Amino acid sequence: MENYREKLKIHNILYGIGALALLAIQVLAFTGIVSPVGADERWHSFYNGFIAGAAFGVMALFIVGLILNLRALRNEKAMKKQYIKETDERSRQIAVMGKSTGATLFLLLMVPAAIILGYFNVTVFISCISCVLALSLLMGGAKFYFSRKL
Repeated sequence: MENYREKLKIHNILYGIGALALLAIQVLAFTGIVSPVGADERWHSFYNGFIAGAAFGVMALFIVGLILNLRALRNEKAMKKQYIKETDERSRQIAVMGKSTGATLFLLLMVPAAIILGYFNVTVFISCISCVLALSLLMGGAKFYFSRKL
C-alpha cells in the first residue's frame, strides 16, 4: 500500500501542475492575449471562449482527482477503497472493451457520414476521412505492438 501512496503523491503533483497550466491557458484566452491566426473577430472570440471552456472542464477534472487523492492519503479506508477500484480487473476489461467498441463504431459510422458530408463541404469530408485514416493506423499499430509485447 506504501507504493500506492507514493503513486498518489506523484499524481497529486501532476494534477496540481496541470491545473495551474490550464488556469494560465484560461487567463490567456479570456484576456485575448493568445488568439488564432487569420479569420475574423467573431472566430477569434468563439475560439478563445472554446479554449477557455475546455481548459476549465479539464482543470475541474484535475481538481476532483486531486481532492479524491488527498482524501485517500488522509484516510486509510478511503485509500484502500480507491486502490481496489483502480486495480479491479473487471472494470479494466469493461474499459478496454468499451474503447475498442467505440473506436470500431466510429470507423464504421464516420465513412458514410463523410461521404454524405462530402456533398456539402470538401474540407469537412477530407477532415473526416483523415480522422478515419489516423484512427485506423493507430488501431493497427497498437494491435501490432501488443501482439509483440503480450
